[in-house]
Amino acid sequence: VWRLVTPIFIHFGLMHLIFNMWWLFFLGGQIEDRRGTLRFLILALSLAIASNVGQALVEQLSLPALSLGGGMSGVGYGVFGYVWMKVKFDNSAGFTLSREQVFVMVVWFALCILRDFPPFDAYLSGLIKDKVGNTAHLVGLFLGLAIGYAPVLLRKR
Repeated sequence: VWRLVTPIFIHFGLMHLIFNMWWLFFLGGQIEDRRGTLRFLILALSLAIASNVGQALVEQLSLPALSLGGGMSGVGYGVFGYVWMKVKFDNSAGFTLSREQVFVMVVWFALCILRDFPPFDAYLSGLIKDKVGNTAHLVGLFLGLAIGYAPVLLRKR
């Protein structure tokens, strides 16, 4: 059971840790300030569990050997998706996210995916050295988008 959450505490390099903590500080801090510590904790744990399970399932299907995963990127993309939906559709709480920040997050998401496919792998291996947990990014992002947008859908009914 502990493996559902503990990968968020493992990072593979200083830049990996810095980027993950920046997302958590800037985006997660906004959520915690506006929604409270308990709700933010529940959101972060939900994002961690979902993204880690998704990544583990894909790894098990593609690699029979042991595969190590780590990082908080699934949570990072989840809080990004949450804040993005709040800014775009329901910003009564005053969340902030610039177009440039959205651009950087989306471009980085795309670059990480392209890193796994030729001929991009040769070009991007200097920028993104290690294998990336793209499934964790994807699951975190879509869950964050869904949780952030859900109240808008419920109000429309």
